[in-house]
Amino acid sequence: MADEILFYCRDCDKVVLNPKKKGDKYEYTCPLCSGDRVAFGTKHAICDFFNIKDAMLAKMLVNPVKE
Repeated sequence: MADEILFYCRDCDKVVLNPKKKGDKYEYTCPLCSGDRVAFGTKHAICDFFNIKDAMLAKMLVNPVKE
């Protein structure tokens, strides 16, 4: 069973749907705040590490913030 990969911006504390990749490494830039502290991982890992409840995650994914 493959989990969904999520990107989470540590600067604006939001799930990012389309981060911009920086160079050849696994570094990403947030399109919302232009911060470079974007973490990625499975849905379960991101929720556990950043203490995001399922209801809050669902709210972030249904109503993404526009650029």
